[in-house]
Amino acid sequence: MRVSDPLCPLSLRGYLATLLLVLVLPLPAQTPSAHGLPPHSPTAETAEPSVPPLLALKTNLLLDAALTPNVEVEFPLRDNRWSVMAECWFPWYVWHHNSRAYQLLYFGAEGRRWWGDRRQRGALEGHFTGFYVGGGKYDLEWDSEGYQGEFYLTAGLSYGYSMRLNRRLRLEFSLGIGYFQTNYRHYIGMENDTFLVWQNNGTYNWFGPTKAKISLAWLLPLKKGGRP
Repeated sequence: MRVSDPLCPLSLRGYLATLLLVLVLPLPAQTPSAHGLPPHSPTAETAEPSVPPLLALKTNLLLDAALTPNVEVEFPLRDNRWSVMAECWFPWYVWHHNSRAYQLLYFGAEGRRWWGDRRQRGALEGHFTGFYVGGGKYDLEWDSEGYQGEFYLTAGLSYGYSMRLNRRLRLEFSLGIGYFQTNYRHYIGMENDTFLVWQNNGTYNWFGPTKAKISLAWLLPLKKGGRP
């Protein structure tokens, strides 16, 4: 028995009528995503993350525990994959009738690459690797015997992890391995260090761990209404 229903899928006229309806009826509009692109667009899925302008003020808690004042400033770039950081250490102590000194001035800079899916991470959050360089001068003395260095240099690679405490705070753990070099002068202080008697000069080189950090970071937006 033939099927007489004109809309039946087995009917040629039904097939042509269905095809005509598909071609004539308009397609439903797609809702744009947050990037202004359709939600299933490959460009939307691979769009680079963006973060508002931020400034992170940081301090190394390990140095703070050693009575070494320090400050760090870090700027995440807008793609949330790179950041640049600058730091300074500035303890400048003399005590015990000038026979003991802890004077150190250090300036350093570091570039960092942040890993993982940055669309799922906040600014300055997660695993990172970096390259750092720095230098400064020092005067280290104990019981009238000390070492002075007008300039020292350090450079190396770093690895670390920064965990989110809340919207504004991060806690960072990192270790740097690299090269350290300094020219020093060994001296003996005389008459309450009124006179310094030079003993010898030398050069010291070291390859290995050159810095360790447990840093507390406070994120500040540089634009009103910005969020980390």
